Amino acid sequence: MYVVIPAVLAALKLADVIDWSWWWVLSPLWVLLALMLVVAAGCALLLLAGVGALEHWLRRWRRTEGQ
Repeated sequence: MYVVIPAVLAALKLADVIDWSWWWVLSPLWVLLALMLVVAAGCALLLLAGVGALEHWLRRWRRTEGQ
């Protein structure tokens, strides 16, 4: 469904119905790409935080097991 909007805008641009720049015509695709990058970066940060917390927990557990 989200691809329909840029397709309609491109068709209107090619038919000379709108006089927008191609940057504006394709902006829904850029917004979607930017949103996906933000979500991916957030997931990567959460993953790194989870790995760090797990590593910390394992070090602490190993110390208590050795005593």
